[in-house]
Order: sequence, then structure tokens, then C-alpha cells
Amino acid sequence: MHYGKYVEQKKLDTGKYFILEMLAKGVDGPDRFLEKLQALQMTIAEHRNTKDSRIILSTIHSSKGLEYDTVYMADVIDGILPSVTRAEAETDDEVRAYEEERRLYYVGLTRAKNDLYLFQCGEPSSFTSEVLRALPVPAADESDILAPLLRPQIGRHYTDREWGRGEVVAECMEKKLLAFPGGHYELLSYDEMLARRSIRAAASPDRRSPDREHEAGGADAPFQSPSQLCIGTAVRHRKLGSGRICAVNEKEDFLIINFDKKGDKKIGLAMSLKKQLLTPDPSR
Repeated sequence: MHYGKYVEQKKLDTGKYFILEMLAKGVDGPDRFLEKLQALQMTIAEHRNTKDSRIILSTIHSSKGLEYDTVYMADVIDGILPSVTRAEAETDDEVRAYEEERRLYYVGLTRAKNDLYLFQCGEPSSFTSEVLRALPVPAADESDILAPLLRPQIGRHYTDREWGRGEVVAECMEKKLLAFPGGHYELLSYDEMLARRSIRAAASPDRRSPDREHEAGGADAPFQSPSQLCIGTAVRHRKLGSGRICAVNEKEDFLIINFDKKGDKKIGLAMSLKKQLLTPDPSR
């Protein structure tokens, strides 16, 4: 409908045109778009902030002229912000849209007084890459004992005392987001990981001494105590078959076991011991 050209000719706020473009994405036809606008209008008209609200959800346009102690910017990735990279911008309109998004990006950055968090998935935004190139990078001599901690940790593994073996899937400064079996996540600092790490070694059933076998009731006897169930122990479940323990949580009374044929399963700890469902699996 050439509304964008009309906005430029009349020197109106191009931000409003940009918002209309964003709202119209994925909408099937003008009628549905008008219905969406009416629904949003009602939402805005009826919304009331509560006095104890600690989070404000806002567009970047609406935040112009405002400041906040902490700002979180979501989806800061190529394809969203910017919607088209500079290399992909071919027409004059696409170049202008790219530059408008750059200004919008910096408006968002400068709303933060103290802390700014940029959330990305995969490759970062081209705009973020520009900012990071201008910032100093923490570095240490390779002989420095802390040098390994300054490298990216995504993809590395850590074994928690309760949740088992996890993988670093994201990081923010010294905090690491760890994904554990069963869909559980923890955001931990190095100090917290050190305090919570698993230091129990799982003894191979076929290497137990005769005294330990006698104490446990024999190499093939069902497990009787939580202390016998360690992360990494190979077990056989009466119904689910062979697997290996990924996590032991006595406080919340569960085990997570990775079974050969069933994948990760969360089962009750006390119930498994009471019904003698688990025995050592010397074949693994």
C-alpha cells in the first residue's frame, strides 16, 4: 500500500511503520491484521501495572527516553535484529531498514543504567559483533592457572552431586547454564559448581572385593541402600533393562537412569530399593 513512502514523504515517525511491519508478519490478510490490532488495543487499554511488579515487558520503541537498572534484550540474532544483514540488504529500502534497526538496537542498549543482558541463540547479531569488537577481551598467559576458565565453556561437561552429568549450554559472565538429564537446568557459578560437584567414584561391580560383595549381599543381589547407587553405576532394572545412573537425588527421592533402549527415565529412589527393582549389571 506504499505506506512506508507516505511516512517518509510526510517525515512521520518511521518507528510506527516498523512496528506495523513486525505486527503484520505471519498474519493472513488485512482483515485478520485489523482484528489483531483491535485485540492489542483492548489489551493495552485494560492493562494495569501492579505496584509490586518487578519486570516491565516493553518494545524498544516504547522505551525511548527511559532508563532501567537492568535491561534484558531477547532474540538479538541475525534474522530478527537485524532482520536482514548488511550483506543481504540489496535495495535502498532494505539498506534504510537495516540502518533503522541499527539505531533501534543502540536505543535498547542505552536504556540500561547498570546491567545489560543480550540473549542469543546460535550466531549473535551483526550489531552485537560490532559492539564486542570494540570491547576489551579478558585474557591470561597460558601458564596462568585461571587461563582455562577464560575460554568459552559451552559444550563442556560437569557432574553434579544430585543431578548427574550435565553440559554447559549457555554462559553469562561467570555463570554457566547447565542442562541435566530429564530436562533439568541449573545456572551456577564456578564456586557453586565446585561446592556441588560429584566426587563419588562408581566402583565396577566385577571389581568389588569379596568383603564388599558379602556386605552388599552378593554381586548380583538387589541394591539395598542409596549409598550403593552412585552416578555412573551400571544397573539392570527388572522391567526397563540395562542402563547407567545419571543422577541420584536422595532429598527429592528420585534417580535418573539412562537405559539402553528407553533413554533417560526418572524413577523413585525409595520405591526402587523397597521393591528391589535394581541390581548390578556386570555385563556393562
